[in-house]
Amino acid sequence: MKQLHCLLFSFVLFYAVGFSQSTPAKTSVADCKTFFLSDAPVEMVMMSDFKKLRSKKEKNIYQNAFVTIKFNDRDSLSDTVRVCARGEMRRQVCQVPSLMVDFNRFKPLTQIEGRQRS
Repeated sequence: MKQLHCLLFSFVLFYAVGFSQSTPAKTSVADCKTFFLSDAPVEMVMMSDFKKLRSKKEKNIYQNAFVTIKFNDRDSLSDTVRVCARGEMRRQVCQVPSLMVDFNRFKPLTQIEGRQRS
């Protein structure tokens, strides 16, 4: 009888632990294959202090920016990145030189965390 109780308890425990594990959340962001196989343009919105970027065009002077990439009407990805002016001659000649965007420095944020961060 004691073995039956022990067996029943272990079965219930195994069953409870097995189904209490959270399943990975399915993201609505387009998967990598679809993204790289598609020729459709994506909309990218970048928010940063661009006046500061125009005034400080020295080499490797990075500043933070917030980027939202919209793949289609319902899929988007938000992240904090670093940007700096690029190009030796462009930094001297152009009023607004082209940007180098560093996506690797920060961890991806959820949409809510990204909006609350300053």
